[in-house]
Amino acid sequence: MLCMANSFRHGGRCLGGILIDNNNQVVKDNNKTVWVRPISKTDRSQIPESLSKHISLLDIVEFSCTTMDGVFNNFQRENVVLDENIPIVKIGEYPRKNIYSLIDNYDYDVIFGNKGKAIPEDKACTISRTLILIRIVNYEINETPRHDYGFHTKKNLVFKFNNNIYDLPITDPYFINAYDKNKSILSTTEKIFITLSLGAPYNGWCFKLIAGVIIP
Repeated sequence: MLCMANSFRHGGRCLGGILIDNNNQVVKDNNKTVWVRPISKTDRSQIPESLSKHISLLDIVEFSCTTMDGVFNNFQRENVVLDENIPIVKIGEYPRKNIYSLIDNYDYDVIFGNKGKAIPEDKACTISRTLILIRIVNYEINETPRHDYGFHTKKNLVFKFNNNIYDLPITDPYFINAYDKNKSILSTTEKIFITLSLGAPYNGWCFKLIAGVIIP
């Protein structure tokens, strides 16, 4: 798997990425990238940090999984259950310059079915892909006080996609740490790439998250 997301999730991590073949080539189905989300069998499906914190975005990793999951009423069809007895091993890095070939900008008019921050749980099974990668050029970061996850502000990315404005939380710990150290980290960057994830149902809704931020 080419890791495109390694984000905070209920005391652990949420991993996600693009399927890679034995020659480190991106696997495609009907000319679209195939995404994978390894999960655990815990209540919140989080992966323990001990198994995942060493993985960076654009790392190529190998892991073992026990079964396809597709839990939540045929929702999150990318899910596979991680065999936690076997380590996740980094075997390479994907060339940053090649990321342009992976974007999903032209496949969707709106993000995960609507223009809002979430979709109703009863609509979740109609979403065929709950992980996508897009390139954006109009964006800003908003911060509000927060005291969980080990940092002091909640960071939302406000951005435009197909003339719609989205305001979604960033859960990528590596980007959060880098931004806290250097608030101007994006000041000289015209475009960035973001991995978007549609979370598991919570109180009747599935929320949209920015699970990875990649600066070209």
